[in-house]
Amino acid sequence: MEALALEHKPKMIIGGFSAYSQVCDWARMREIADKVGAYFFVDMAHVAGLIAAGVYPNPVPHAHVVTTTTHKTLAGPRGGLILLAKAKTFTRS
Repeated sequence: MEALALEHKPKMIIGGFSAYSQVCDWARMREIADKVGAYFFVDMAHVAGLIAAGVYPNPVPHAHVVTTTTHKTLAGPRGGLILLAKAKTFTRS
C-alpha cells in the first residue's frame, strides 16, 4: 500500500472492509497517509461493535474521519455517525 501511495499521491486513503479476517494496522495506515499528504478516512461499520467491546483496535485516534452505522454490529436503531479528528483540519480547497 505504501508503494502505491508514494507512486500515485492520493488525496485520501480509505480504510475499512466488510469481510477481512486480519487486524488493520490503523497507525501504519495513518503514517502512510501523512507521508503522502493524504487524509485518512475509516469506515468502521462492520467492526464497530468489536471496537466498542475493546476486542479490535480503535481507528479513531489515528484517522482524520471515521464513519459507522449504529444498526450493524452496534445493534442499535438505524442511523450513522461521522467522527472528525478536528474541525479545523479540513478546508474547502
